[in-house]
Amino acid sequence: MMRALGIDPMEVETRYETLNRDMQNNCARCTAKDTCRASLAADKAAQEFDRFCANAQDMRWLKPIPAALSD
Repeated sequence: MMRALGIDPMEVETRYETLNRDMQNNCARCTAKDTCRASLAADKAAQEFDRFCANAQDMRWLKPIPAALSD
């Protein structure tokens, strides 16, 4: 999901270790995995993630941080 939003997962892991761990836990417990996979496969995740992703708020917070963005 991070890559679909233009966020570099390695930068998040390095710079925001606690947040990254919390986000991984949310993802592991997610009840919308099928929806997430379908959205990613259809290349619509960036438009749809707010509807189902438990990490949506954190992803919106990370998106404008230049150090977290993919090149």
